[in-house]
Amino acid sequence: MNVKTCGLPKITNAPENLTLDSGDTARFRCTVDMTCMVSYIEWYKHGDNGTMNLLLKGTDPGNPYSFTIHGVDPEDTGLYSCVAGNILGETVETAYLLISGSMEHRISSKWIIFAGVMCTIGKGEM
Repeated sequence: MNVKTCGLPKITNAPENLTLDSGDTARFRCTVDMTCMVSYIEWYKHGDNGTMNLLLKGTDPGNPYSFTIHGVDPEDTGLYSCVAGNILGETVETAYLLISGSMEHRISSKWIIFAGVMCTIGKGEM
């Protein structure tokens, strides 16, 4: 394999939004073009207060290109991001997991995604 530094990492297959029932298994996939140098791949869940909680690092056992949640429940509803980074910066792709029957108004912020960029808009109080 020819590895070179040629810019930011490229995510060629972004994770997809999922709507599942409680108890199902959520599988997010993120394919990264490895022809350019990639230092790490990480998975995060976005918190209600705008934080990102690290879920999986590329050095953890298993496949860094996927993140799986077994037996999902309404608490798992939210935004999940795959982050690929190198010395030049990071590329982020985000997907939304909705658990059927979860009450979306429990989320304290409203999220809008524009071409992979996440924005928080006001308080989602209802």
